[in-house]
Amino acid sequence: MPPQPETKKDTRPPFNPNQSPKQRFTSVAKWIGDHRAMVDSEAFSRAIDAALLQYQQEATSNITDGNGAGSAGLRIRGAIEFVRVLKNLSETPAAPTIRPDDNLRH
Repeated sequence: MPPQPETKKDTRPPFNPNQSPKQRFTSVAKWIGDHRAMVDSEAFSRAIDAALLQYQQEATSNITDGNGAGSAGLRIRGAIEFVRVLKNLSETPAAPTIRPDDNLRH
């Protein structure tokens, strides 16, 4: 019998219920790299732009009054915020730096 190839195990850290979903996602370096490559691809940019335009068309196609317009605007705003979160999921904010001359002079 030929030797079986080794299977790579997922190097996922143990589940921590106190972490946010973003913290759990960024705890695996491979996921970060794969996500950045996906978001930076031309195919993703084209697809997300077309999807947003299609969603905007569908959200605004049956507007009959002011409440419908407000509702459509909020739905579109939510979709745009979702895309922003999706694109920035693998980014971590820089730690604030403390400047030595940042205190007020009394």
